[in-house]
Amino acid sequence: MDNLASHGDLKLVVPYKFKLWEIEKVGSDVTNFKIGDRIFTRNPVDNIGTFAQEIAINEKAVAKVPEYLSDQEATAVPLTALTAMRAFQLLNLKAGQTLFNSGGSGDFGAMAILLAIA
Repeated sequence: MDNLASHGDLKLVVPYKFKLWEIEKVGSDVTNFKIGDRIFTRNPVDNIGTFAQEIAINEKAVAKVPEYLSDQEATAVPLTALTAMRAFQLLNLKAGQTLFNSGGSGDFGAMAILLAIA
């Protein structure tokens, strides 16, 4: 789905303007982000807004996009990372445990390795 969206192929179903999220406003208590920061985010399950043009979201659900990633590269990170993190939660992994990853050369497997190390 991310690949289709990044190439504009979903516009036939959902007309939207593709963009990477960027901070436009910050609350008075927000200290880790500033206007113009490129960000990754995931709306809470009870407030889905994937195709929204603007959203308000808690800063705890936001992470800065590293400068070395292009917009196209950055769009591929969240779904893969969130899938790996959810798998770790379901497995109830703890620090110090061993994890076998049979697909470490693919996008999901490579992300899972980095997150497991972290």
